[in-house]
Parts: sequence; structure tokens; C-alpha cells
Amino acid sequence: MKADYIENITLADFHLKSDGVPVAKPVFQRGGILLAKVSNSRIFNVCMEKTGTGMNMLKCKNVYIRECTWWKSNFGGLILQHTTDSVIENCYFKWGKRWYALDLNGACHRNRIISNTFKGHVCGDMKIYSWSNHNEVIGNVFDGSGSSRGGVTIMNSSWILIRSNVFTNHKSSDAGHWAAVVQRRGGGSHPPEFYLHDNKILNNVFYSNRAGDAVKCAAGVPPEVRNNIIVKTRGKPIAGIPLKNCSHNNLWKNADGDTGGGENSISANPLFVDPANGDFRLKSQAGRWNPKLNKWVKDNVTSPCIDAGDPKAKFSNESAPNGGRINMGAYGNTPK
Repeated sequence: MKADYIENITLADFHLKSDGVPVAKPVFQRGGILLAKVSNSRIFNVCMEKTGTGMNMLKCKNVYIRECTWWKSNFGGLILQHTTDSVIENCYFKWGKRWYALDLNGACHRNRIISNTFKGHVCGDMKIYSWSNHNEVIGNVFDGSGSSRGGVTIMNSSWILIRSNVFTNHKSSDAGHWAAVVQRRGGGSHPPEFYLHDNKILNNVFYSNRAGDAVKCAAGVPPEVRNNIIVKTRGKPIAGIPLKNCSHNNLWKNADGDTGGGENSISANPLFVDPANGDFRLKSQAGRWNPKLNKWVKDNVTSPCIDAGDPKAKFSNESAPNGGRINMGAYGNTPK
């Protein structure tokens, strides 16, 4: 590690509150926390409320952020630039204004975004931008209540994995431009295929997204779209992606039809446990996990999405008996 990095920093257990900072100031003068050239450090249980930008990370490496809260940020919750090999886990982003809740804004590689909750961000939940490659977005809840844009926007970035997430209640002020997950160009002199390729959208749930499409490719090499459940979208469930890139999806009750899912896809009620209250597990007569009761329970019906995913996909993380095949949706190849 180069000597000009600050190492082994821990920030924990405090609440940073502001009455708001004018957004006309440069991005690193908008209040909140600035980490520049920090490595091998940890941030736990920090709340940033009504700051201009909650936290900026510039040229950081191997930073672990867990159980932090961004609340009503005026210009972005967490903005990363040239930041690599970091983890953001079990955090809460709520009711942000004027910018994305989480922005990987240029040359951010090999970061993992795991099990976070996003809700009500006016400009959208998350952006992955400008050569921010090999990032993973896994097990998050993207609740678009109050959002005027989509959930995850991929711009000029490749090898992005979007897996095991829930996208719900997203809308768009420009239904032809945005989606719950959208891949689109962000400038550059090369063809879009140079910047956008090898992205994967696997085992997600898209439920009741209120305008625009669920999954949309507007530029670049179309992503792989498999094992997803897409229900009640007020647009196309899958747009701009050829059938050869899609398979084993369940498309049901979408306003623009239930076609485009690709080979071995179905159109059937997925039989979610309690979608109105955010439980998108699948009902099962063999048994499924009930987090409220903290135990396994059995239902009187079985979802058609159980054991209906791509037979080539890994399934070993599903608890036995698992049928020897991955389930569709956000809990496929997970213990619960």
C-alpha cells in the first residue's frame, strides 16, 4: 500500500445532523463526511441526516460500511469516486433529494452492495457510472415510493451483477427513458458496446413498478436476464433485450403484456407470501422460512416459481429439500 493512504480508521456510533447545505457548492463542500485515500477501514452505525451529501469517498480501498443510515440527504447519500474493493452492507437510504442515494461515480471497481434498503429517493436509488466495472448488487430492497426515476441505472459500466434484489413501487417522470433497472449510455467517443457489456440481471423480483419498464436496455450489449419474477409493471417487463439473452423468467399481469421472457419462461401467479407487506418469498407446501415467526412453516399451495429456474444455475444454498434446481425470484439459491 502506498504511504499516502490513511489506514485502519474506524468511525462508529454517532449521528451527524445538518439543517441542509446549499447544493450550489462543489460536491466535496456539501457537508457530511469526506474520506479521501482511506484504506482498510471500517464505518459502523453512523447516521447522516439532512446533510448536503451524506458521505463522499474519493480514491478509497477496502472500506467496510455497515448499518449506517442516510436520511433526507440534500444531494446524494453516498458518492464513491475511484473507490475499489469496498463493501456497503445492511445500510438504510431514505428520502433523499436531487441525486441518487448511492452513486458509483467513475472508476469504482469490485465493490459489493449487499442487503441494503433504499426508499423514496427523488432522483433514483443507485447509479453505476463511467468505467465502474465488476461491481455486485446483491440482496437489496429498492422501494421507489416517492421516486421519480428508477432503481439501478448502469451507465458505461460492465461486468455488473444485479442479483437477488427486490424492486418495487418505482415510477418515472420519463417512462421511455428510465426503468427499475436500466442500462444506458453515458457519453464517450466509442460505440456503446465498448462501455456496456457482460452485465447480468439474475433472480430478482420486480413488483408493482408504476411507470416505465421493469428491465430496460437502451444501449450497449444487452444484459443476461434470467430467473426473475416480474409482476404488475406499467410498461414492458423486459425491453430492448433479445430473447436469446433471456430465459426462465416469470412475467405476470404486466400492462404491456407478458412476452419477452425468453426460453422456458412462464406467466403465472408467483404466489408470494405477503407482497403488500414486502414479503416476496414463495409459498411452498414443502416449507419456507417465516422471518416473523423465526421458523419454517408449510403452506397449502406451492408457487410455480419453485424449482423453475435455469437448471444450469447453482442451487446448493437452498435448504433441503430443495428439488435439485434453483427457484425463480430473489430467494433462489439462498438459505431462506
